[in-house]
Amino acid sequence: MNKAMKKTAKKLNKSINIGEGFCFDSDCYSIKTTQDAIEYYNNNYPKIEDIIKNNNLYVAFDTNLLLFLYRVSVKERQEFLRFVDRNNERILIPSQVEEEFLSHRLQHIESFRNQLKGLAKEVEEYPKKLKNSISTTINQFTALNNHRIICNDMPGVSTLITEMIDFLNDNEFKEEFKVELEQKLTGLVEKLKDDTELFCNQYITGFKDDILKSISSCQILPRLNKNEIEFMKGRFQQCLDKFNEVKDDLNRKDRFVFPGCGDRKKIKESQQPYGDFYIYHELLSYIYREKRNIIFLTLDVAKSDWLKQDGKPFYHYIVDAYRNTNKMLYIFDANKIIPLAFEPIISDVDENEGDTTEQLSADSTDSQEANYMDGKDDIEMVEVPLPYLRDISEERFLKELDISENWAKDFGDGDITVYYFIYQILRKKRFNFKTSKKIMKSLEEKNMIEVYLKDEKKCIRKKS
Repeated sequence: MNKAMKKTAKKLNKSINIGEGFCFDSDCYSIKTTQDAIEYYNNNYPKIEDIIKNNNLYVAFDTNLLLFLYRVSVKERQEFLRFVDRNNERILIPSQVEEEFLSHRLQHIESFRNQLKGLAKEVEEYPKKLKNSISTTINQFTALNNHRIICNDMPGVSTLITEMIDFLNDNEFKEEFKVELEQKLTGLVEKLKDDTELFCNQYITGFKDDILKSISSCQILPRLNKNEIEFMKGRFQQCLDKFNEVKDDLNRKDRFVFPGCGDRKKIKESQQPYGDFYIYHELLSYIYREKRNIIFLTLDVAKSDWLKQDGKPFYHYIVDAYRNTNKMLYIFDANKIIPLAFEPIISDVDENEGDTTEQLSADSTDSQEANYMDGKDDIEMVEVPLPYLRDISEERFLKELDISENWAKDFGDGDITVYYFIYQILRKKRFNFKTSKKIMKSLEEKNMIEVYLKDEKKCIRKKS
């Protein structure tokens, strides 16, 4: 038996079986326990920079976070995996996450590869869109010319419109233009196909998978035993029965939410809804065994059964974790912790890994207020005022910049573009673009930050 196996065996001796005396319960009628739990939660609340850099803080990943890595840019994926590789001893993978990840990994790889290869077919359709656009423009001018005021009262305007229509009809896709367009399009499509194939084979295949390689070095938690699983299935149903009694009461519903509650629709579709419930209890067991707090990072926030719709924790989760372990399980939206954009290259992959889920509210996740380098230059974006966008202060701007700088230095290429920081990092935290740019300009004038050029792109950093 090697050292790692001996260490695992020793830890298992200190484990506790999940059962009536150690499991999730939304009810806690002890004032002292509730106060102690909230006080402990606040006193030990981790800072973002500590989650990233403090080797004493252990972090667990949800399945969706790992599978989402197959959709982001190579640059972001490599940065995240550098973080994993350098912190693998304090990164935990629940056995339920391991099972779900392996069940969906090849599906996500193949889906991503197929969609990238489909880009060439999409490009081949662009000329048709161009032709349709010209036809649409001709129809619009014709309709305008038939307007009573134009045709009856503005003969000069009508004549010019007729000339425009004749011009478009006479010059639409002349033969010389068609030949040159076809040559350029053929070259572009062939190059796109070749580069896509090279990209897919170079960066991600079933047999060459850096994501799999990196997470294989993390701590995989032991599987639940049969008795524990059977007990939790029964407890899941009890929790669901309680929730169903109050689900239409907005004032009471939140108190009876439980991990996996958002997957309840799966039961009607003969699917297993227990995954998140298992993950929660695996983490509780680890906390109890190791006597340490855990940070759990998930992207599964739309269902509002890990976090409330406003991004805040459920109070009864805090109390339940403390009641069972005398320690704490901190649950965070990974988007608010990891300073990466997590923007999918291809945006129409099913984000639920093939699962059927049900949100606990009809509102979009865009209404959630955030709790907490490569890219385009600082181009002007279309900035439509949205009700959930908020202004950023100079202090918060500098704090976010500091976190992003440290990440870029430790796991990236050292530089952060203005575009990436303003429109990606701050945007996902629901900060108003225009306010962020004003604050950036103000801080630059105060000589607190520097905007500089790197490879012809505007970059940003704090002044030392």
